[in-house]
Amino acid sequence: MTLQAFDEVIAEISLKHGVALSQDDPVLMLLTLQRHVAKETTAEFTAVLDQIKSELELSANLWEKNSLAKAERVISGSIAATSERLKEAGIAVGESLENRMQARENAFLSRLEEHVAQSRKVAMLNLCAACTTLIAVALLGLFALN
Repeated sequence: MTLQAFDEVIAEISLKHGVALSQDDPVLMLLTLQRHVAKETTAEFTAVLDQIKSELELSANLWEKNSLAKAERVISGSIAATSERLKEAGIAVGESLENRMQARENAFLSRLEEHVAQSRKVAMLNLCAACTTLIAVALLGLFALN
């Protein structure tokens, strides 16, 4: 803490409480200690939030990959089964149906990707809310020490 900052605190205490402090007053030692603890706590909270963010991103990516793979397998299996039945029945519209199914698959995958992106946004908003809460708790802790 700079001397100017100490002078500002001393002036504020003098104005608000009518008490004169000097540069070597033990109360200022508590202020320095409180600011040091707040700095360390902020660093620790930042590290924890970074770890949580990484874990959330990994989980979201894994969920996205798994969901897309499962959807593709289900749709591909459905298309294959439908195509085989059409061939066995000798229906000439098989190719047209397969094309429509492919278009539906593409549309489904597109919607699925949108949902995954939206889920990722929600996860990031939750992370931001957690950060805001954490900062609020840290600030409350700082004010509680005062």
